[in-house]
Amino acid sequence: MKNKNNKEKITQNTLYKATMYDAGLEYLKIIKLIPKEKAKSIRKILITNDSFTNKVAGFQRYAKDLKEAEAVFANLIKILNKASKYQGYKNFAEKIAADANIPNNILKNVIKDSKILIDFLNKKVKFKKNIPKEYWTEHYTQCASHSTQTEYKIPEEIYSLLKKYDPDIEKLTKKIKVKEIKGDENPFCRYDKEKDMCKIFCSKGTQALPGVFTFLHELGHAKQHLTSKKEIEISGYEKEKYAHKFSINLAEKIFPKEEYLAYLWFRAKEIIVNGVFEYIIYSKQPNKPSKTYAELQNLFLGKKDQKENYYYLVNKNIIHKNGEYLTSAASFIQASKETYLKQS
Repeated sequence: MKNKNNKEKITQNTLYKATMYDAGLEYLKIIKLIPKEKAKSIRKILITNDSFTNKVAGFQRYAKDLKEAEAVFANLIKILNKASKYQGYKNFAEKIAADANIPNNILKNVIKDSKILIDFLNKKVKFKKNIPKEYWTEHYTQCASHSTQTEYKIPEEIYSLLKKYDPDIEKLTKKIKVKEIKGDENPFCRYDKEKDMCKIFCSKGTQALPGVFTFLHELGHAKQHLTSKKEIEISGYEKEKYAHKFSINLAEKIFPKEEYLAYLWFRAKEIIVNGVFEYIIYSKQPNKPSKTYAELQNLFLGKKDQKENYYYLVNKNIIHKNGEYLTSAASFIQASKETYLKQS
C-alpha cells in the first residue's frame, strides 16, 4: 500500500511539473504579444491627461494584441487550475491560499469584505464634481480629488517622524539598511537571520506619499523580522497583514488627513481590485477576464460605464506573480477592518 501511494505521489508530481511547463509556454505567448515596452506604452495611455479621442485611438492600436493576449491568459488560468488539482487543490485560488496560509473564513469572505471596505472608503474620500462620463471608462485611471503634494525624505525624515509614535523604531533602524531599487523592480525587505539585520529595497530620496507608504510597508516587514526573529515560521498572509496594519496605522498619524485618505483610497483600489480579480478568475474561471476586471473597477468607482478593461494584462504582478495580489488583498482587507471598522 505504501509503495502504491508513493507511486501515485510521483505520478501526480510529474503531471504537476508537466502542466506548469505548459503554463510557462502560455506566459511566453503573452510576453511576445505584449512585451515590456508595449505594456509601458499602454499604461501611459491610461494615466496621461490626453483627450478621450486620442486615448481611444491609442488603445485601438493595441486592441488586437490585447484581445489575443486575453485568450491566452484565459487558457493560462485553466492550466494553472489543472496543475493545482494535481497537488490536491480544487483550484489555483485554493493553492494560493494554502501557500500563503490565508484562513478559510478570510478567503471565502474576500468579496463580501471588500465591498464593506470599499463602501467605507468611498464615504471618506472626496471626488471631483462634474467629471465627464468618459473619464469613468477603461481609458482613464480615476483618482480621488485630492492629490498628494507633500514630499518626505526616505528614510531620514520618516525615521524622525516615527520616533514619537513608535519609540522602538529608533533601536531597530540601526539594524536596517535601505537600498535603492533600479528600474521597475518591486520593493521588498530581506532579513539576514545570522546577522540579525534587514535590508529594505525601495525608492530613496525625496518621495511623495505613494513612495513613503511603500517604505512604511517594508519597514513593517523589517520590524516584524527583527522583533520575532522567526522569518521562516511567519506565513505570507501574516507577514502582509502585519505590514499593512503597521503602515496604515502610522501613516494615519503622521500624514495630512486629506492626503492620507486620498492615497489610502488609491492604494486600496489597486490591491483590492487586483486581489479580488485573482480570486474570481482562479475560483470561478470566467471566459472574459477583461469583463470581470471592468466589473470590479465599476464596483469600486460606483459606476457602470466600463464594459471591458484589459489593464490587468499590463500589470506584471498579475501576469508573472500569480497570487501576490490575492494574498495582499486578503491581509489588507482584514488589517483595514480591524483598524477602521474595529472588526476581527
